[in-house]
Amino acid sequence: MKKIIAIVLVLFSGGAIYAQDVAVKKHRFGVKIAPGISFLRIGKTGQERDGVDYSFGYGLQYEYGFSEYFSISTGFLMNSFRGDVTFTENNPVYFVFNETVSGNKKTITTDQIYGRQYTFKAVDIPLALKLRTPEIGYLTYFAEFGTTLSVIYDSYSSKNEVFLATTKSFLSGDNEKIETDDVNLFKLGLNLGLGVEYNLVGNTSLLVGLNWVNGFTNVLKKKSNEIFYKSSDNQLNQIVKADYVALTIGVQF
Repeated sequence: MKKIIAIVLVLFSGGAIYAQDVAVKKHRFGVKIAPGISFLRIGKTGQERDGVDYSFGYGLQYEYGFSEYFSISTGFLMNSFRGDVTFTENNPVYFVFNETVSGNKKTITTDQIYGRQYTFKAVDIPLALKLRTPEIGYLTYFAEFGTTLSVIYDSYSSKNEVFLATTKSFLSGDNEKIETDDVNLFKLGLNLGLGVEYNLVGNTSLLVGLNWVNGFTNVLKKKSNEIFYKSSDNQLNQIVKADYVALTIGVQF
């Protein structure tokens, strides 16, 4: 065990000495896109996740380098992600929404809701520690871990499958997309990533990575403002968190 610790210390001390002799570029900027998959995690009975959906983001990133091997990574990502949920039959719920007809707003109460899809649009602000290997040929491998704060500026529900007026169907027309009051403004998540940079020329590199953002705060409010239990008319209790896994492709310079 002592020999292993000694070897690790020698490797890190050798890297630190080498890093002092290398001109470190402290400020690096980049552009990126991030297609991926997204899904919800349900923590209350009466609701279930219904598969996975897609996400897509684009934005800018910035790195401040402490050495050749360590940097802080941040930036912003204009991100859109989705998630589907079904409501189980053992404790049925109904859905209340507002409909505007000929300029007049009226409240519609469904007999029951069976499932829906949420769409979230957010500005994601990551803050992560990035660890990088020495350049091997033209390739540099990296790992990063930190947090991502999502500021959700728009959201709506769609594919609302309801029982209304003796018919089970999806809401359509003007009600195909309905703004929802159930979404929290902020979402915080753990950000883990792995990737590789390919040196194109000078300080310009092609970046490809895989990031998992694991939400640990609720994306939906704990008590719904629009879905209620049929048995008691109380607000639906919900614990819903959102995750996404994204393939990051970008250019850094």
